[in-house]
Amino acid sequence: MQDGAITILPHITKRIVQLDKLAHFKHLVINKHVDLDTLEDLELKAKFDELTIGCFLATIKVGDKHDAIVMHKFDKAVTLMVSQEHIKGFLMKYFTDEERDAYLKSM
Repeated sequence: MQDGAITILPHITKRIVQLDKLAHFKHLVINKHVDLDTLEDLELKAKFDELTIGCFLATIKVGDKHDAIVMHKFDKAVTLMVSQEHIKGFLMKYFTDEERDAYLKSM
């Protein structure tokens, strides 16, 4: 699914969460599983709370870079549904060298 996420994005109208901050995107990629009660940004938490349980796309646009990541909403958490190869691609595309090195060392 992740391979086609950006391709099907124009055809999806309801199960999308637009991430307004690059920091939110990075947090989801690094943590992979986020308990909604731990989210400090109440606006982002509200976007996730509006969704019913199931898969959705979280999108980010930074300059000319635009991506969508496949996620799953549980009752009180969201989980990244992306392979390690895709995560490494996001690390190269959106993370600084220091952030990338810290993430790779933590694995």
